[in-house]
Amino acid sequence: MPSYRLPSWRFLEKTLRFVPGIELAVEAEITHDKDLYIPEHVFAGTPLMPIVMGLEGMVQAAMACIGTDSLPVVQNIRLSKPIIIPADCGTRVRTLSLADPEDELGRTRVRVAMRSEGDGFSGDHFLIDCIFGATRDTADIPLCPELPDASYPRSPESFSPSPLFQGRFLRRISEIYSIVAGEGTFTELTVPVNAQYYGSQFDQSTRTSSPAIRDAMLQAGALMMPAGYLPAAFEEIRSLRPFRDGEKLICWVRARSDEHDAVTADIFLYDQDRRPVEIIRGFVARAPSSPVNLAAERRTSVVPLSEVEAKFRSLVKEGHFSLVMQRSGELATILIAQLVHPEEQGLIDNDSSIRREPLISKIIAGKRAV
Repeated sequence: MPSYRLPSWRFLEKTLRFVPGIELAVEAEITHDKDLYIPEHVFAGTPLMPIVMGLEGMVQAAMACIGTDSLPVVQNIRLSKPIIIPADCGTRVRTLSLADPEDELGRTRVRVAMRSEGDGFSGDHFLIDCIFGATRDTADIPLCPELPDASYPRSPESFSPSPLFQGRFLRRISEIYSIVAGEGTFTELTVPVNAQYYGSQFDQSTRTSSPAIRDAMLQAGALMMPAGYLPAAFEEIRSLRPFRDGEKLICWVRARSDEHDAVTADIFLYDQDRRPVEIIRGFVARAPSSPVNLAAERRTSVVPLSEVEAKFRSLVKEGHFSLVMQRSGELATILIAQLVHPEEQGLIDNDSSIRREPLISKIIAGKRAV
């Protein structure tokens, strides 16, 4: 069994389980302060983990699991639900990697899942297969078409904030050549120089070359889709070489199908000499859950009752209190102590159940005001 130390990469903040070459489970605390791309990725008022950074974290875990510096071909990307990163407390993400034995062609598949504490780590938000040792053929990549003689009449910035809801750092479309709704787009992307994805306390290097450019590739796809569509799946992401800082690249999005609630497309990236640089095959985007549904999934960190009690005591300097929770329309009272004075308790007991909650709220509000 191989033996090696894990690298100090951003998503490998805490090791939960490590069997070198076989299995790796890690966690990282993702916050708006430590992960500077999060405030740049707010959809319908909800801060979300960008898919490209989720892929970055999962590739980090896969590479660390088997102890390699080689970049994999990523296949079978499934995005079941977004990862919400609350502004007040962030969230922990857990990345689980499991390596298969090397096959007869010298390839190793590492299956990776990313979960979050938003649902108690109970379900997979993202799933991918990382294929190490896979050939990086270009035979299936079409030649870069000739660009139109004139640019598109609208600037890239005119598409912000809809459909391009991303912040300025992630918006890397520098020129638009053409947009045909439901069919495809031609755009120019510019690679950021000295990109800073994390706080200054972290190493700024990424395993996947320029996640911001990969996000811009998806944005180029969004230009031909109905506003608000979000990525749901990919067949494959194949990188042929790293991007260079400041480099200008040509992005061609070619639709495969346009259904009533989903669009499937292939995205090809070329350099200025029309040589292929990266391909995203089988990109599927769908109409998302409504903003209300996204907000319903928002979750802050669990606060122990002892901490709640301490905070209440700081508000209610004198007297005692009880913590009142409402669940499924019914009041349940957890008696930490006695919230109100006896006459106040009698007032609550004698009132109807419908009015008890607002009455208790008024009593607490009055004490807080004092």
